[in-house]
Amino acid sequence: MKNTLNFRFLTLVAIILVAGIIRLLAVNDSLGPMSQYTIIGAMALFSGAYFQHKGKSFATPLAILLVSDVVLMQTVYSKFQSGLLYDGWYWTYGSFFIMVAFSRWMLRKVTVSRFLGSAVGTAVIHLLVSNFGVWIQGGCTDALTGQPYTMDLEGLLRCYYMALPYMKNMMVGNLVWGTVLFGGFALAQRRFEVLKPAVVK
Repeated sequence: MKNTLNFRFLTLVAIILVAGIIRLLAVNDSLGPMSQYTIIGAMALFSGAYFQHKGKSFATPLAILLVSDVVLMQTVYSKFQSGLLYDGWYWTYGSFFIMVAFSRWMLRKVTVSRFLGSAVGTAVIHLLVSNFGVWIQGGCTDALTGQPYTMDLEGLLRCYYMALPYMKNMMVGNLVWGTVLFGGFALAQRRFEVLKPAVVK
């Protein structure tokens, strides 16, 4: 039983690692049209659904997210670098943590309807948390007016409104990349018995 669990865990880690590599490849449009749709939401969905151990379901995707962020900050996005990462990184990681927790709750039983609900829900969570961070730090300006968002409810709502296209892209990424990850693993589970979760008696 221990070997079965180890093989399953290693397979899950490998899938999340591949997702991290896909994220890096997407930066230079190497994936064509899919490059604009981030895979990180699908990583959160998949980790929350399939890692049985609570700690591993959070630690594994967060570690891959961190490594890929460091690589991107040292290369493509070096002009945005602040320390090891970027300003306000903790809001992004906080939203990712909540996304995994939400997925663990929603996808304790994986069904199509629960997957769709989770794909939408995690995109909304990311919008609310990460863009609250953008607004509260006051470091971004309204793309239409060129002025910083006002520090009131109107400014916060404006910040959320301007971020809706990014939420749409994450939602599409959740649906498309999530279908690839969930569908691929479901097919693998049918073929390889060792990938199925252990039954606690």
